[in-house]
Amino acid sequence: MDVALVEGVPEEDILKVKQEEITAKTVQSIRTHGWLPDRLRQIIRGAKDILQEMIFKFKLPPKPVPKIDLQEWNDMWILMETIQKQSQEMKHTQQEISSLKKQLSETKGFFKGKERKSLESKIEQAEKQEMRIHTDMEQNVKQAGYPDVQSFTKAYHKSEELVREYNKELREWKNQTAQKKEQTSEPPTKASVLKKLHSYQQEGRQQPKRSTKKKFKDMER
Repeated sequence: MDVALVEGVPEEDILKVKQEEITAKTVQSIRTHGWLPDRLRQIIRGAKDILQEMIFKFKLPPKPVPKIDLQEWNDMWILMETIQKQSQEMKHTQQEISSLKKQLSETKGFFKGKERKSLESKIEQAEKQEMRIHTDMEQNVKQAGYPDVQSFTKAYHKSEELVREYNKELREWKNQTAQKKEQTSEPPTKASVLKKLHSYQQEGRQQPKRSTKKKFKDMER
């Protein structure tokens, strides 16, 4: 009984087995056959078999452990969000530079000098903006311990795969846990247990009957 309790079988389930499989059957056996120690042992063995089945059902698979520190992963995820925003900003800036350079190439003529100068200034500012974004990206990943953006991106995708694998294992574990708990809420009905109980009952019927009075008389001696 104690083993079942330690293994996590609910106490109410253990008490139910004790009441139905030991107490009730012992009382019935004494009323029907008298005091038979061997039969009592058979009843106890039958109850133990049922508890063993319950322990087997209740034992849960070990909870999955992530192969990466989840706090570290959370920090990586936040950094990736920042890098992606900066990357989008850089892409937009590069498109702007490309558009300005195209306009500059199409702006020709003696009277277009002022317009060309304005476009050249805008291109210069956009290129400086592109450089600032690139520098910020590099500084962000270096502060997090990575040599460059490429190294961080590679590490991020590997970590992402590990987290995805962990989440899948965790979902499967939760499903198994739920199924195990549902199974323990049902009374043990496996054929192997019933077969053993039937065997014990047959053995008990073959024991010679002794009256209760005879038992009391023997005890007086």
